[in-house]
Amino acid sequence: MKHSGLVHIIAGDGKGKTTSALGSAMRAYGAGFRVIVFQFLKGQNTSELSSLKELGIKYVRTDEVKKFVLNMTEAEMDECIKSHEKCFALAKESVLSGEYDMVILDEILDAINLKLIDEQQVFDLIAHKPIHCEFILTGRNPSEKLCEKADYFSEITNKKHPFEKGVTARLGIEY
Repeated sequence: MKHSGLVHIIAGDGKGKTTSALGSAMRAYGAGFRVIVFQFLKGQNTSELSSLKELGIKYVRTDEVKKFVLNMTEAEMDECIKSHEKCFALAKESVLSGEYDMVILDEILDAINLKLIDEQQVFDLIAHKPIHCEFILTGRNPSEKLCEKADYFSEITNKKHPFEKGVTARLGIEY
């Protein structure tokens, strides 16, 4: 690839952060980029996995998170942390290998905010990523310091959502 990879943050409280990142993955893959997606806090089956498989885009996920972190027992939290550390270690290995032109760390911002991943590790990874590697981070509430490292910062704001009227998550739309 003859491009210089940049850092993207797609953040906010609105629907569409993962959708936007995966749209970028599809576009890049269609242009011949080698793409890999890492999903944090998402162990349950979601519909995008079928599309990623069909296209041949590699992905790695954390082990299934069965409840909100705030409701976990100490043992469950320890397992959750180990799962996230393992996923991040694989992401780091993939980035530093130079094998990929685009790496997506989906919901990494939430994993940082929940203390499942140390933000300094993400800074270190950004600092050492190969020059050609496009790097996309998604989630909520990125730190100001992390935003300063980004070349792109897009914020998705929730103005209205059917959940407010009692409509639960729908297959193919929210998951």
